[in-house]
Amino acid sequence: MIVDETKAYSGTKVLHITTAKPGSTSFLNFTKQFPLTDFHGRAMFFLTRIPAAGIHWDLIDALSTNHWEIGGMYGKFILVVDPPDHGLTSNTFPTGKWFCLQWEFKYGGPGVDNSFLAKMDGTALDKGMFTGADSDGKKWDAGPWKNLNIGWTGYGSSDVDIEEWIDDLAYNTAQARQPHINEIFATIEQWLADKTKFEAVDILREFDIPCAPVLTMKELANDPSLRASGTIVEVDHKQRGKYLTVGSPIKFSDLKPQITASPLLGEHTEEVLAALGYDKAEIASLRSAQAV
Repeated sequence: MIVDETKAYSGTKVLHITTAKPGSTSFLNFTKQFPLTDFHGRAMFFLTRIPAAGIHWDLIDALSTNHWEIGGMYGKFILVVDPPDHGLTSNTFPTGKWFCLQWEFKYGGPGVDNSFLAKMDGTALDKGMFTGADSDGKKWDAGPWKNLNIGWTGYGSSDVDIEEWIDDLAYNTAQARQPHINEIFATIEQWLADKTKFEAVDILREFDIPCAPVLTMKELANDPSLRASGTIVEVDHKQRGKYLTVGSPIKFSDLKPQITASPLLGEHTEEVLAALGYDKAEIASLRSAQAV
């Protein structure tokens, strides 16, 4: 498995996987638990050839309460949800061109069946929908997700060496995400529905996802770290009394700006006029004329 700069689908770099016969395994592994019950994703693939023998092989597989796979057999797509429920589709596996595999696991909620949908280039694969339970009536579940493999996994002796390129993993570019932005927002909103913003941030930071809570005015006023850093300061006004305001965003080791209350209307008028050269009589005349 290497990074290739000659065959990228988008951008300049792509993952290049080669496997020698008999069949072997080479894949990207994501082992962190994904804090979602709905699990959507996609990846672009390019294969030069596929095994002709009747062996089962995968490009994508994942583990939650159940195990699922998107792969091939006899030159066709095969889809597996374990406990055993699978289907050999009528869709021919493409070679010699880029194609997109997309998966959609949806959590139905209490009393509603979960579902798994697989697509190629935006079109659902034949027999590509599993809903609720396996062929024996055993209900299968979805999430939370623990493991995701994207690459090549062979379950038998291949008759050919495999060359594979993988790009645009799980919406890894802004261009790839944009057509699905409403779906992404809906999934985020559903996940956030039963969590406070502080609970959500604590979970997301475990997965190194940059995030921060948006604080209310009351939370800002009572945040001790903002007070300690001088970001929020309390000032004393001659008429309003004490109130909170924003501190200086510029701070240096030898410069700590002092934030004071705003002046009263006309509080410094005489001082300014005197600095401009007016004497007391002239200032008094201006006040008498209500010019100031």
